[in-house]
Amino acid sequence: MKHTFRFYILVILTLSPLVGYSQSDGNDFSYALKLYEQKFYDLAARQFVRYYTRFPQSAHVDEAKFYAGAALFHLKEYNKARVEFQSLALEYPKSPRAAEAWYKVGECYRFLKQPEEAAKAFEAVKTLYPKHNLAPKSLLQAAALRQQMGEAEQAEALLQAVIDRYADHPEKYPALLDMAALRLKQKDLDRAQKIIATLFQEELPDNVMARALFLRAQINAQKGQYGQALGDYTSIVEDYDDTPQHIPAALAAARIAFGMGSTKQALSFLSDVHPATGDTLTIRALHMLKGDIHFTGGHYSLAVKEYQSIGTGNDSLAATALIKELLAMDKQGTLTEGGVRLKRLAGLMHYLPRPLAHALMIWLSEKGYSSAALGFLNAIPQNQSDPAFEIQWKSRFLFQNKDWNALYGLLEGYPSFINKLKEPDEILYFYGQALFHLEKYTDSRDVLDALLRRYPAGRYTEKATELRNNIDAFYLLDSPKAIRALARLNYAFIEGDKQDALFKLGRIYYAELKDYQTAAEIFERALKQTGQNNGDAWLWLGKSNNQLLKKAWLNGENGDDYRTRAEAAFIEAVKNSARCQNPDEASWLLVKTRLQSDSITTGKVKSYMQGLLKKFPQSAYTEEWLANMAYRLAFDSAYAADARNAYKQLITQYKESEQYSLYLYNYARLIQEEQPDVALSLYKTIALDHGTSYWADKALLEVARYYDRKAMHAEALTLYNRYLQHYPYATSVDEVKSAMAADYLKTGQAAKAIRQLDGVIRLPILSDAVLAGLVYAKDNTLDDLIVLARAYDQSNDFPRAVAHYNAFLRLAPNHPRSSEVSFALAALYEKSGQKQIAIDLYKKIESGTEPWAAQAGLKAAHIYFEQMDYKKAAALYGKWVRGAQKDNAGAYSNYIVSLIRSGQITSAEQQIKIFRKQFNRQEDNNARFILELGQYYRKNKNFKSALKYFERVIDDYDASPYVDDATYRKALVYITLNKHDDALEILSAFPQKYPNSDQLAAVYNTLGTIYYRGEAYDKSIAAFKKALNYPAEERLKKQTMSNLIKTYTMTGFWDAAQSLAREYVQTWPQAGDRIDKDIIIAQAFINLNKYQNAVDYLKRIKIRADSEKEPEIQYYIGEALLKAGRYEEAIAEFVKIPLLSKKTKLQWEASALYYSGQAYEKLGRIDDAVRMYREIINRPGIDLILKREAEKRIGQITGKG
Repeated sequence: MKHTFRFYILVILTLSPLVGYSQSDGNDFSYALKLYEQKFYDLAARQFVRYYTRFPQSAHVDEAKFYAGAALFHLKEYNKARVEFQSLALEYPKSPRAAEAWYKVGECYRFLKQPEEAAKAFEAVKTLYPKHNLAPKSLLQAAALRQQMGEAEQAEALLQAVIDRYADHPEKYPALLDMAALRLKQKDLDRAQKIIATLFQEELPDNVMARALFLRAQINAQKGQYGQALGDYTSIVEDYDDTPQHIPAALAAARIAFGMGSTKQALSFLSDVHPATGDTLTIRALHMLKGDIHFTGGHYSLAVKEYQSIGTGNDSLAATALIKELLAMDKQGTLTEGGVRLKRLAGLMHYLPRPLAHALMIWLSEKGYSSAALGFLNAIPQNQSDPAFEIQWKSRFLFQNKDWNALYGLLEGYPSFINKLKEPDEILYFYGQALFHLEKYTDSRDVLDALLRRYPAGRYTEKATELRNNIDAFYLLDSPKAIRALARLNYAFIEGDKQDALFKLGRIYYAELKDYQTAAEIFERALKQTGQNNGDAWLWLGKSNNQLLKKAWLNGENGDDYRTRAEAAFIEAVKNSARCQNPDEASWLLVKTRLQSDSITTGKVKSYMQGLLKKFPQSAYTEEWLANMAYRLAFDSAYAADARNAYKQLITQYKESEQYSLYLYNYARLIQEEQPDVALSLYKTIALDHGTSYWADKALLEVARYYDRKAMHAEALTLYNRYLQHYPYATSVDEVKSAMAADYLKTGQAAKAIRQLDGVIRLPILSDAVLAGLVYAKDNTLDDLIVLARAYDQSNDFPRAVAHYNAFLRLAPNHPRSSEVSFALAALYEKSGQKQIAIDLYKKIESGTEPWAAQAGLKAAHIYFEQMDYKKAAALYGKWVRGAQKDNAGAYSNYIVSLIRSGQITSAEQQIKIFRKQFNRQEDNNARFILELGQYYRKNKNFKSALKYFERVIDDYDASPYVDDATYRKALVYITLNKHDDALEILSAFPQKYPNSDQLAAVYNTLGTIYYRGEAYDKSIAAFKKALNYPAEERLKKQTMSNLIKTYTMTGFWDAAQSLAREYVQTWPQAGDRIDKDIIIAQAFINLNKYQNAVDYLKRIKIRADSEKEPEIQYYIGEALLKAGRYEEAIAEFVKIPLLSKKTKLQWEASALYYSGQAYEKLGRIDDAVRMYREIINRPGIDLILKREAEKRIGQITGKG
């Protein structure tokens, strides 16, 4: 009693100071907590830190650290908060706050923009505390971060872990939704659709249902099934207005309705969205969409109001809204107020894609808003300046305004920048015009000469030639020559030689002084003086009036009076041809004057020209007459032969003419359809021998087009490249680039096709109802879209290919090529493995759009056939082989096979009879039908009938490609009937008998399986290895590799097992049994004594494991550490299984406890070992045999066994 009492007193004395310490501890903690609850976070943080520093042994230290971190988190001091949370998690791993602390560490790292560290912290919650309520949420956060970092595979594994491990947790739904969203982002619509379909089989909370509907709508929209998408968006708008998806769904629904032409419905969706309920970006998008709807509906004032509501932010949305506002104001007729907006837009220049900026300038130019445009260009800030763009457009608007001084000032230094411009010939032409109007005629002529010399194929060549000729004709006077001529005339007059003095004076005024009015007056006086029969005077009078007519036209005046006078003078010249030195010229000028009449017929033209040629066969004007006649007659098909003859004469007789390339080109055009090879030769001659002529680029283009028509695309590309190299300024450059992109695609050079159109096609602009028409010429753009889509397809860039095909179908759903594009899109999904999406798209192609409808129907049938959905395959095959594809024996054959495999034997037999009548000598297909019937009876366990059909193929169709299939299946029947010797005999002889069979992989796999069951492992390995040497479908290949891996592990060939397992997971990373192969790789490390490699690998794959596999992986981690002699670590890993893992069918917890005991034995801690074995005995659910084994071990180590 005394001892008991003494012990009781000792305990009280020992505990007394602790009671006092605890009271102080509690007061300080309560005070800090009250500060936190009152949101005095700075004071609370300091108080909690002071608390755990002062009372390091307190039971509340973990809580103090947590609240210190929480207070700092509220203060946005995330790094300091992280330190508090992390120290709690590491120092107090058993604290109730530990899991939440790791979660908070993740949040801190996320705010610190360290996603990798954040993801690791979130993953730690699941790894260390898998049963904590935050574990699934942490995995979702980690998955989101992994996606953000572009680590889709890791994200997928984390989401799958939530789905598998936490099937009863509410976070399962967000995990499934996130997985579907990930698949959607990867354009894997098939798998995304399947995930969403599983969700709809359950009763879902509103927030989950809304998001599921939203994702399904997005999937359908990407498939082009806008009606279904609109239905789901509408459901969200009407039934789930309290969810985050409400506003995005309303916007998406409005866009679809708008795209389908239903503006009223689109506006009704948007009326449900109140501006106060969304974020700024969403509300601005709302105003933009409303503005677009009003704009296309013709309600421009409402559109302006919506565009103005977007605000004045410095971003691309604001820039786009300003452009649309300008377009709407123009429609209203109020663009006079647009100058201010243009100047504001100038400050957003770098947000405008170049195609849009150019389109805006073209629009301003076409509308005549040149002054406003110049204000815009002058207001562009220096840091956003694009000199080439600005010079090009400033010069155009100054030219449009006829502001010659400003244009001269802008372009005076053109040599320093002209080579940087896309259209340098335009700059020279504008500069030449400015010089001309500033009366710098010599300089103007020099610039125009430079243009014609450097850019002969340019769009301004003809205009420059005309202006240069006008300068020569009217403005460049030969004063020295005129003075000398006048001096000679004056001297002759003094000497008394007065004959023809006035006539000679008139010619001086005409030729040297270019004073045609005075010249005409002098010629009229000469006629009065010398008589009316002076044919030369009449000719020169007519020529003078002709020049005055041209001058009037040049000045934009009506010159009809001059033409009348000229014609009258030429008539008199012809009448008095006896006193005319150049009667052929007089006759020609008279004809030319009459040809200016619009009413003259082609026949009259021919008559005039032939008359001239006959009357003056040696005239210097013969070439001009032939050329004029050929050109004019070429436009009338009735005179095409005459035109050809004229051009042939020109080509033969005037090879040195400056116009020779023109004659060749026009002649080639005339004969192109009838004599393509001759035309081609002429085009080549122009391109090669007359490369500096105006017609060289056009001829080169004709040759390239010829090659394209002949499918000689490589040759065409060579010429197109030459075109761009020599004529980068020419008008057809954009056409050439499109043609090159198409040819690159046809020659398998997809990357080059993409580069050729890069920057030309912008999908966001194409998708904009208001801007698309401003920027793109529809037909050219649609063709380029198809080329780009196919190029991305060839490049295996699935998302971009889909986007471009969808853009085409959205822009032109009724285009003649829309069925072709729909078919290509469906084929793209089929190629990517998204078979159901492909079927849906194939089925959308309507009947009547041949050949695409029939091909699409058969494609869908083929997919059903491959998916072994033979009933649906038979239905589709039946539709088309009895209609548009009735002559397609292959499709008909598949139809019959589908009937057999779907159990429709009577129908199949009827169709076989029809097939044999319709298609003669189809022995191979007959063998196929018999083989399929045998297969049908084998599957239905009618082995006697099956053998009869197989033997019929072997006996009656031994030359068909199906005899080997029949032989193999006969062996399978023998295996089923336990006639292994018979089967082995057939299979052993098979490779030699059918060395080219496509069943060799299956035969060797079956042989390997037989040998394995008979424990002939060497033969089994040899057979499986041979099977892998032959081509096989994926299912068989995977099965064979799995069999070989299993055999390697059975026989202890761990290095071979590991190597093959690695190949397996690399080949099929998404395989359903991938985790099993990963475990084998880790087991191989253990068996090859690479223990740390095993531990590292197992920890990496553990995150992907479901609740069934996780304890197995955990066990192998412990086993690796145990074999490595790291007993303490092994125990720590083993005990996680009974403590943290879910119970499974396999007794992993018993194994873990047993080997924990073994580890304790190695450490000499027998009592702990006994405790582990005792736990096996006492724990319910463990197999009785294992309990007895544990009891036996206790006896052995305690000496009682």
